[in-house]
Amino acid sequence: MLHHKRRVFIVVMLSLFIMASITISYALKTNDLHDEVNVSNIPPIQSTLNSNRYTQQDDLSVVTENPYVKLDGYDFLGTDPMTDLSLYVHPENLSLRVVNEKTGYIWGSNMNHDYLNEDDPLYDPTNPPTNTFQDNSPVSITYYNMTFTQLFRQTEYFFDGAFSGSFVRENLEDKIGFRARLKMPRSGIQFTLNVYLDEEGLNVTVPFESINDNGNFLISTITVYRNFGFTVKDTIPGYVFIPDGIGALIRYNEQQNKNYSKRFYGSDLTLQAQDVERPLTASLYGTVQGINQNAMMVILKNGSSHATLAYQSHGTTNIFNRIYISFEYRDKYIQRLNASGTSTIERVQAEKTPFDIHLIYKFLDGDDANYVGMANHYREYLIRENYKLNKVEAKNGIPLHLDVLATENKSVWYGRETFSMTKASDILSWSEELVQLGINRIEATIHGWQKYGASRTSPNYGSFESKFGNPWDLFGKPNLNVYYATTPLLGYQGSSGYQSKDIVQNQGSELILLNDYYLIHPTKAYEILNQHHNKVFYEGARNFSLESMNILYSDHSNGILSRENAIKEIQKLLSISEKTAVSHAFDYLFSADLIKDIDMYSSQKIIFTDTVPFLTTVLSGYKEVFGRNGNFFANTQNELLRMIDYHVYPNFYMTSESAQKLLNTDSSFIFTSKYEDWKDEVVRQYHFVNEALKHVQGASIQSRIVLYPGVVKNTYSNGVTIYVNYSGIDYMIDGINLEMMSYEVVL
Repeated sequence: MLHHKRRVFIVVMLSLFIMASITISYALKTNDLHDEVNVSNIPPIQSTLNSNRYTQQDDLSVVTENPYVKLDGYDFLGTDPMTDLSLYVHPENLSLRVVNEKTGYIWGSNMNHDYLNEDDPLYDPTNPPTNTFQDNSPVSITYYNMTFTQLFRQTEYFFDGAFSGSFVRENLEDKIGFRARLKMPRSGIQFTLNVYLDEEGLNVTVPFESINDNGNFLISTITVYRNFGFTVKDTIPGYVFIPDGIGALIRYNEQQNKNYSKRFYGSDLTLQAQDVERPLTASLYGTVQGINQNAMMVILKNGSSHATLAYQSHGTTNIFNRIYISFEYRDKYIQRLNASGTSTIERVQAEKTPFDIHLIYKFLDGDDANYVGMANHYREYLIRENYKLNKVEAKNGIPLHLDVLATENKSVWYGRETFSMTKASDILSWSEELVQLGINRIEATIHGWQKYGASRTSPNYGSFESKFGNPWDLFGKPNLNVYYATTPLLGYQGSSGYQSKDIVQNQGSELILLNDYYLIHPTKAYEILNQHHNKVFYEGARNFSLESMNILYSDHSNGILSRENAIKEIQKLLSISEKTAVSHAFDYLFSADLIKDIDMYSSQKIIFTDTVPFLTTVLSGYKEVFGRNGNFFANTQNELLRMIDYHVYPNFYMTSESAQKLLNTDSSFIFTSKYEDWKDEVVRQYHFVNEALKHVQGASIQSRIVLYPGVVKNTYSNGVTIYVNYSGIDYMIDGINLEMMSYEVVL
């Protein structure tokens, strides 16, 4: 028996020795692993430069009027001296005319239908018929009729042929404008419409408390003035601007005859599956009618998070191009009747989602009548709304951002094992070395600093992982600013630190799970992260980075938390740490100290004609903005030129260990990241971008002109001009030899 125990002991010890040897051997081997560094410099072909991946040349033809908009039959309400806008209303249908007195251009919320008369100069017998009743409707709605056994939205216009809505209108005493109490013709649903001028422009509002259902008729959506800013076919050179991704245009031309629809800030995950396309990232849209001449931008002051932007192009059944907003107050949902979900019933949301509608129409002219002008005016609006957008201080070179993976975990036979990828001392050594190589300021976001590593630990950020090292090593360094990455809105389903009551629910009382992570109620997310910050503050953590912030959702677990109110709760996350970085930020998070991983493209829908740098133009000179990680570029030189064109700073994902160690982990998307392998390329890319953008720190983009396909001229507020040539052709421009795939700075 004793010999048997001795043999077992020897076998166990030999096994442990072999396992230890294998582990040590593997550890030694991984230190010798290297990551591949791929750099490419391929000029786009001409068809690509002419595609919606780039910005196209403008048609600058003169536009003096929209011939389908006239003042005949309209009552004059007054002129606002601050904006030089005059407001007119039609006494019978509440349609609007706004005259920009600086230019005389007339904007209309609907069209005059004289063109339907055979003796009118605009008459065209080939035009398809139009529904003049619907065109003249100031509002339209959808609603549910609960007397029907099958639930579906029914559409209702204020004027609809056999039926006409009713209204009582009164002029406002303290403003130029009016208030009208509307009653829809078939459903009998009622609400109040307010229209007035102020220093911002034309305001159109529908107060939530004014909306009344009518028995079994329940409001679903409201659309206000869907024809405002319309054009006819391709008769007016210009475009609509859509905040899709970084920004997109749809130019008015004969080829663009498709439709587009998308929710602001992406899909609501409590109502539907996640939309994989780039979302609408900012609360506005616009139309240009005569580039650098006349433009209308529409800001959604309230209600954007429950709104859908729609664009309808002209086609075989319609001559009009329209862009408008629909606001959703109710939707239907599937209620499970058993745990397995094999038995369900379709229901309609009982209570309306509470939010006001408030649209601000701003009318731009001259050099502001383009997407750059819209961006600059939108920035000014955000500043007036108390967003923290302050002039960036010009320093000795632009900053470099590094995403750094500290520790990660992986599945092993005894559970999960945490392993080191980068230590605090490594980051300090990098920063000291990079300073010697001419990079004077490094912003670093550290992922996986928390106990047990990067993955499957959220929302627990109350202590450091010992394998990371001492965070005090990184504290207070003059050339290094550190942010600690968190995902406060997500809770891993196998993690602790939160309860089921903290998880967001849909209308059917189901917990919302997104890729193994539950959505946390924003109020609880703030509470948890704030508690954790108070703990790690005394371990050297001063700044947080908020990751995965491109999601916005409602909650139906205890009444209704609207997405509009969720935004207010999410914004509180910016106040927890001394400084805050945000990745994939929607515009309501632009008060963050640092913006990274900003979209560099639109979703490139087939209807789009251009991609434009709207978001980065809004932020240029007022916020330090970083792009996606440069070690993952498919075409390096093209992306570097896009960064210079868009005013975006370099960003890389770095580790001390080879990314090969991350195979079969949740961080396997990092496929090349070893600092020693990437160092030279990081320095090269940084200096390539810095030699252009160091001259425009603290300056904003004032003009962006496409001179030839793929050739852009950017002019900044400090007088500096930067020419960018994406193409494979050399150009001589303004006495400058602009070589292919390069840039030139003119001071």
